[in-house]
Amino acid sequence: MRAIYLSVFIVSLPGYALANLRAPMWFPEAPSSFLSKVPSDNTAQNLEVQKERLTMDCSYTSCDVDAVYYIAAKQSERLQFEFILPVDVSVVTNINGLSSVATVSMIPYSISDRFNDNSSTKAYKAIFTGRLNAGDNFIQINYEQRLGLFESDYGYFTHSRFTEKFTYALGPLKEWQLAPDFSLDITLSTPKQRPDRDGWSLFKKRSISCQLDNSQQIKKGDKIIYYSRLDKQFPDELVCYMGDTDLLGRR
Repeated sequence: MRAIYLSVFIVSLPGYALANLRAPMWFPEAPSSFLSKVPSDNTAQNLEVQKERLTMDCSYTSCDVDAVYYIAAKQSERLQFEFILPVDVSVVTNINGLSSVATVSMIPYSISDRFNDNSSTKAYKAIFTGRLNAGDNFIQINYEQRLGLFESDYGYFTHSRFTEKFTYALGPLKEWQLAPDFSLDITLSTPKQRPDRDGWSLFKKRSISCQLDNSQQIKKGDKIIYYSRLDKQFPDELVCYMGDTDLLGRR
């Protein structure tokens, strides 16, 4: 398993000059990750991931993440699983209908040691155990993940706007044995209405950009919903941006 643009804006007025030299504010959040591969090679050969369903229901600051893994086992076994997190939060797990709260603890390396991330953010692991039966099984993991925020259009005479960023490490899933017809369904939703922090505008609209193949985006009720179905050739990392459409076009 497991560029920031510097904006310089100078206005000449009678008697003095006003300068804005500060960089945009950037509030990063490190990614979470798929379940770690079970330690025994023999055990790993007995398990096959058939599909994953990854759903993120986001607000302007965080996402409720629901990850469901459908796994076929050749024999019944009681196993321990590990899930990597960027923050210490409550993690609720469900294995074949039996729910429990995982034990979360800090691990002695940072996120950057395990993933392509430049931050020194501490990492946490959620450990839980459960029995996989011979045949079809599901493992469900639910937790809250904060969003990264990147500031744009800041200055003395403009209202700051923010782009939200969600990151999830998909690569560790490739450590498992995947079914020939494996599928990964990704659904991310965000509020359709612009947040008060971005100021009022008649023309600006929110959107989602994850740059995935076979994707579609719809508006339903008060939400914007992004959906994509991937096969075994999925990317190592899922990175999604949410915000005003014109800001997403700059990324």
